[in-house]
Amino acid sequence: PSRHMRHAVSPLAALARGSPPFATRDSAARRARPVRAASGSRDPVPSPSEIASRAVMPLDDRTGGFHHAERDTVFFRPCSPEDLPAVAEMEANSYPPDEKASSESLAFRQQNANEFFLVGMSKSDARTAELEPSSTPAEDALVSYVCGTLASGTTLTHETMSEHDPAGTTLCVHSVVTCGSRRREGIGTKTLRAYCRWVAAHYEDVDTIVLLCKKHLIGFYEGAGFKMVGESSVVHGADQWYDMRLKTVFVRAVMESAAEDGE
Repeated sequence: PSRHMRHAVSPLAALARGSPPFATRDSAARRARPVRAASGSRDPVPSPSEIASRAVMPLDDRTGGFHHAERDTVFFRPCSPEDLPAVAEMEANSYPPDEKASSESLAFRQQNANEFFLVGMSKSDARTAELEPSSTPAEDALVSYVCGTLASGTTLTHETMSEHDPAGTTLCVHSVVTCGSRRREGIGTKTLRAYCRWVAAHYEDVDTIVLLCKKHLIGFYEGAGFKMVGESSVVHGADQWYDMRLKTVFVRAVMESAAEDGE
């Protein structure tokens, strides 16, 4: 996880203050549809192209307002194979060698759990094109990402870091990273909240989102709605890790409340 300031904000207020409710053609139908009980069977995993086609509006948060970066500069989409070199470099720059995910692990997550691998993109500056029409348009830059895999158990274990169970109901988040040059702008918080909302809105069989963090980052994740459960039994690197948990039913309740309030 990247470095962040501690947030003295309640989980409910933090999520309610997040990005506006997803505005898609089927959003009203989704809110009206009851959440299915978790079961052993799941719908077929959508292809990356299907994910990208339906992710444009729900993940596009250029009108959001709870982060310090400019409102129209950050948006989200599923990770593509072309993103992996940049993701691997950010991973290596953000974690100690004995904690970082390998390029192979990141590729496995992108290929097998792409719907749970979200990247944050910093939009190129359109004003530059207006001032310099002859200049080559700048490309959007990858500035953050969150990735995870599904597990059939209720906790994150060492094994879940290298496995993905498509029928699992627990989403184990493995990396929450912000580009070093873009930290302290609230991008990490913005990315994590968008990720949790995306999962809660589109994957009703996912019951719980879990992750591990170090002691100094407990406040950051609490600010995004997670609750600290206790010390983790996972040994990964030299430091003690702590279990953090977020129920998707809580995220859905906050989203529905925001929608009713017109936020």
